[in-house]
Amino acid sequence: MAQKNRSKEIWLVPKRVSLHQTICLIDGIIERKYDGTVWNPQKQNNLGVNLKKWGATLDGKNVAQQSIRTLVAAIPQYLGFVYINTDTTPNTICLTEAGMALWHKHKDELIKIPNLRDGKDSLITKSDCVLTQMEKLQITNPIINKDCENIYVFPFRFMLKILLRLKYLDKEEIAYFLFKVRNEDEVEVVVQEIENFRSLSSQKREILINAFKKTHIGNITLVKASSAGYFMSLCQITGIIDKITVYPENKTRSIPALRINEEYKDYVKEILDKKYNKAEVFDFADNLQLWIDYIGNPERKFPPISVTIKNDTNSNFLIQVYKENICKYDDLINANDVLQFPMFVNEEYNVKVIDINTGVELTSMDVVPNFESRLFEIHAENNDDNEKDETIEEIAEDIIEHCSSQNFGSVSRVEDKGITIEK
Repeated sequence: MAQKNRSKEIWLVPKRVSLHQTICLIDGIIERKYDGTVWNPQKQNNLGVNLKKWGATLDGKNVAQQSIRTLVAAIPQYLGFVYINTDTTPNTICLTEAGMALWHKHKDELIKIPNLRDGKDSLITKSDCVLTQMEKLQITNPIINKDCENIYVFPFRFMLKILLRLKYLDKEEIAYFLFKVRNEDEVEVVVQEIENFRSLSSQKREILINAFKKTHIGNITLVKASSAGYFMSLCQITGIIDKITVYPENKTRSIPALRINEEYKDYVKEILDKKYNKAEVFDFADNLQLWIDYIGNPERKFPPISVTIKNDTNSNFLIQVYKENICKYDDLINANDVLQFPMFVNEEYNVKVIDINTGVELTSMDVVPNFESRLFEIHAENNDDNEKDETIEEIAEDIIEHCSSQNFGSVSRVEDKGITIEK
């Protein structure tokens, strides 16, 4: 998907953007029962046969294994419909819930065609499922972080904010201004930069863009197989973006551009002002499973947030975080220290505090983090008592308890620990 030695501080865009091919590929994975199986050349070749069956190739013939790998790395992986699980040895190919939803939505629309060119009128070109994934997409993420870094933005939603302000974005503006955005707080800066760009004379605009095209980034985004062009096509698949032709006052020729379809302007305002107004980018680093848990689940609107567990006691503990009876995280927390764990908002987790000497669970609490509540504290109910040395009577009591126990090491003074977890 990316050229060698390319700049990594720029939006990465897949250079295969056929929704129809993506659906046919998923259909092949389901038909051949490849979900969760080893990803090898034989399976790649077989999926090429499935594309041929539907006529979902440029010439209607089978395609090479490399073409299948390139296709998988495009829309399917980029938007979280399919992923190659590199955490397994050997690697496996997996469908997500989002991928299954896309297939169920459009499987009955698939018909056999001669090839993608001759059958263009029968291609599936738009999908609500793509719209959902584009709205959620975050750059950077573990799927693309080997080719993209130091960028923390929801690219599609960022573009929508710009379009609401400026009405349209032409291809040169997308390449020169949009693709360099790194953070969500750059909206005002980008709007001002584009307004200044549009106020240039036609001569100065041409000089600037020609100079940009000669740069490494300009060549990638605007010249050869321009990523700006592919990004425009990707946005069109959402069904809410129109590709139009504009005639800027400071340009001697027309140029393709994007704008929000008039019927969806209220929808765009709704999702930006309400649905996603609290969303925060999250540094997934190389945590592939966490990324898939987010992007692959159509029901999750937000990336995880960092939830803090604070230890306000003078003791060390083992913290375990469970979700649906599965231990997601565990770590030691020192006295008067903090730990952070990624959790999804408005979803229930169970936090257990374990005595590191005995392995006994001291307390647990069901927590449902949200944007306003993401700090949970471990308290000792009576710090003074906990810090006292044991008296002779208490030691004697412990000895008697141990002697009377069938299992000598099983008795623990949990009730005396007085440990609680509070918001």
